[in-house]
Amino acid sequence: MRKRLWAIQDLRGNYLHDPMAESGFTVMLFKTRKRAIAWLEEPHSLQLFWRSKGVKVARVDVILREAP
Repeated sequence: MRKRLWAIQDLRGNYLHDPMAESGFTVMLFKTRKRAIAWLEEPHSLQLFWRSKGVKVARVDVILREAP
């Protein structure tokens, strides 16, 4: 199954990871671009840090496959 989602990408092309994720998949993904931008605009120190680094919101394709 292929899903089109949104992620936050830094200047080197890496995607931001969620340090509090409890699953094995730790990349921060958002269903809509609007939600990703809203996360970046929150007035918390983590978001302020990443905004100062020049991150951008990028569209990503995620392919989910069933494990054998």
